[in-house]
Amino acid sequence: AACASDWVWDAQLQVETKQLCNEFTGSLRDARSSNVEDKARIMAEIAASGSEEEVEHAVDVLFRAGMSTSCLRYATVRGSDVRGGGRWSLGYCLAVLLVWVVHPITHVVLDTSCAGNSRYIPCLKVLEGFAWASLFAWRAPDQRSFMTNSAAKLAVTPYLLIWCLWVLRARMLGQTMERQHCVPDCIGALVLGPVMLALAIAGIAGTASVPVVGPRLVTTVLAGASVAFAPVSELAKERTQALASGLTKGGRRR
Repeated sequence: AACASDWVWDAQLQVETKQLCNEFTGSLRDARSSNVEDKARIMAEIAASGSEEEVEHAVDVLFRAGMSTSCLRYATVRGSDVRGGGRWSLGYCLAVLLVWVVHPITHVVLDTSCAGNSRYIPCLKVLEGFAWASLFAWRAPDQRSFMTNSAAKLAVTPYLLIWCLWVLRARMLGQTMERQHCVPDCIGALVLGPVMLALAIAGIAGTASVPVVGPRLVTTVLAGASVAFAPVSELAKERTQALASGLTKGGRRR
């Protein structure tokens, strides 16, 4: 059902994106208006404010991400590709809750994870899952795509891979399954979970601000977030590079 919902959402976004991109050249000056006088007045106000380049950039981000916010625009200026950044996946969200809440709860109830002093491990994983869910509910819509994608790609997928390999190893060696969840749960609770929460707290702008690695990480996390958004035009790339150059020069002056 979650996947079906994501597919319907993508189909709707494809239609809306085609409508937005219809006969749009990438420049506000070429935009059409039903009232010529209104267009002239709006363009004059934008030119007088000296923010024409910023407005053009905001429109570029709208086409790429499905929405245009300060965080998404900042990430773009830092060099990230934010296509799909305004659309979060219900399937990814449910996958995080399943692996970080439901799954470890079964380990606690059935006592199939760590024993002794490490018995708290699956409980810690559950707390991390609830913390992530709370952050997701509190975060603004422009952060939710980054949150769900980063959690699914950098926490859920690695955990499931580690869990499958560990269980396969136990089966091949003929070991009992009594405490086989302990090692995967330890990696999930002590390594993958903190990474998931750190990225959720940093958000898309905070992650993109990390030199060199940050913008690439944002691009990787959002890659494939949606097929519905328009590709980045050469004009948009030049505009983003100009804004990035201005941001760098401004930072050096300070």
